[in-house]
Amino acid sequence: MKIVSVINLKGGCAKTTTAVSMAELLAEGDKKRKRPGSRVLLFDNDKQGNASRMFEVYNRDQEAEACRIMRTGHMGENSIRRVSGIAEDEKLDVIPCNYFMELAELAVKADQDHAQHDRYKTALGEVAGEYCFSNQFKRWVCQDHHSRFHGGTVGRGGQEKKAAWQQGIVV
Repeated sequence: MKIVSVINLKGGCAKTTTAVSMAELLAEGDKKRKRPGSRVLLFDNDKQGNASRMFEVYNRDQEAEACRIMRTGHMGENSIRRVSGIAEDEKLDVIPCNYFMELAELAVKADQDHAQHDRYKTALGEVAGEYCFSNQFKRWVCQDHHSRFHGGTVGRGGQEKKAAWQQGIVV
């Protein structure tokens, strides 16, 4: 699985709109050119949960799936929600997020026993067979991330770099 990310640390610059639009377009396909829609997973990683709200999978009362994935590094059961009405074959799935992400970020920062930087990679690896890149662009994963840093730091030779994915597409 290849990862392509759309990143901007500034808020309010259409990261969510871009990820949602790309997910919908990829799921719908191109009927004019007779290209079928792709299987798409939209990973909402923004604590505001606007992508989740757009697809009516937002739940403010309990920890969202993206928060659990952030804490554990694993998908778990029922992490992916199928969205109907976007593409003919219901090819768009969403991993919702909400304000519980704040608590998940604190838990990750406090966790001294597990690596911070590869939790999403590990979790997405669990569904690689369902959402993977092919030459015909059949399966995609779109990610929507908020502009605040979370996910740890990656250091090399004493130079630390923030491992912040803003919003992007995992292919």
